[in-house]
Amino acid sequence: MDLYLFISEVIAEYSTNDDGVIGHSTTVKLSSEDKRKQKFGALDFSTEVDCDYDCQMEIQKYRKKTITEQCAALGMASNHHNTTLNPKVIRKLEHFLVLDKYKIIYCYIPKAGCTNWKRVLLVLSGKANSTQSIGQKETHVLTSKYIRSLSTYTISEAKYRLENYVKFTFVRNPFVRLLSAYRDKLEKRTSLNGVFRKDWSKKMKKLTEAFKRYRLRGMDLNTTFHEYVEYVSDPQNNLLDPAEEHWIEMFRLSHPCAINFDFIGRVETLDRDTNFVLRNIIGISPKKILFRNSTNPTNSSDGRLLQKYFSDVPRKDVRALYQRFAPDFKLFGYEDPISLLEED
Repeated sequence: MDLYLFISEVIAEYSTNDDGVIGHSTTVKLSSEDKRKQKFGALDFSTEVDCDYDCQMEIQKYRKKTITEQCAALGMASNHHNTTLNPKVIRKLEHFLVLDKYKIIYCYIPKAGCTNWKRVLLVLSGKANSTQSIGQKETHVLTSKYIRSLSTYTISEAKYRLENYVKFTFVRNPFVRLLSAYRDKLEKRTSLNGVFRKDWSKKMKKLTEAFKRYRLRGMDLNTTFHEYVEYVSDPQNNLLDPAEEHWIEMFRLSHPCAINFDFIGRVETLDRDTNFVLRNIIGISPKKILFRNSTNPTNSSDGRLLQKYFSDVPRKDVRALYQRFAPDFKLFGYEDPISLLEED
């Protein structure tokens, strides 16, 4: 059983006294290590509890230990010495953005707060006056122009930065992230997604079982969530087109079994984690750089909305989707979406 799920169930079902003795029908003595895991595992997703520096460091130990354990369990274990760098490996690190001035490397994962973090990097690099003054499209254009990716460095330069700079990333519940990508990029036409939506709706529909079966003519460009799930979950679709960064697995962008991250933030605890990175890693007051709200919110983190969209998807397709994204759930400590995987 996932450690976080175990801890959550224990806290919900049992009460613990000051000695760490759980009261129910039996008495179990917890070791100091078990008590530590129980406390900080429960805080991992909590947004209600204040979390000081020591608390955050313990949560980071918990998150990083989960990655190490799951890398081994999934057969993706690495010695975590930033792997052996060669030109092929370097090319895969295009999502790692470098700020030499602050000695930081940020791995951006689309639909996990990356637009706002790109704004922060632009302000820190002096290419923008404030995070409030940059629109969504402009943010990505300026980032591509002014913020170097680790993939553009020589092997020796990249190796030096991986070994000496602070590396951080932000992750999100895999299914919530997928829903957010669908709602933002495909569900409805907007001024920002028009061309993208047209191109990818055609591609996805041509690869669905219904199209293959009936050779549909006069395709409707309104891609349904089911069609989207069917496309993304199909293992024959490698999701390697650069535009598919919005729904490719997070571990394939961040390589957590090869890159030893110093800090792993969550969208679910965004405010707390962002303030920690700004204050304790970058060394700047969160009051000086305002981390703005999403410019195009999809409200996909709402559990009811997630249930609503997935209720129209056959369970066999949901299970196929989970099969593809199981490493993301496990590596980053998210509970399996049991209610979405159960039989109809």
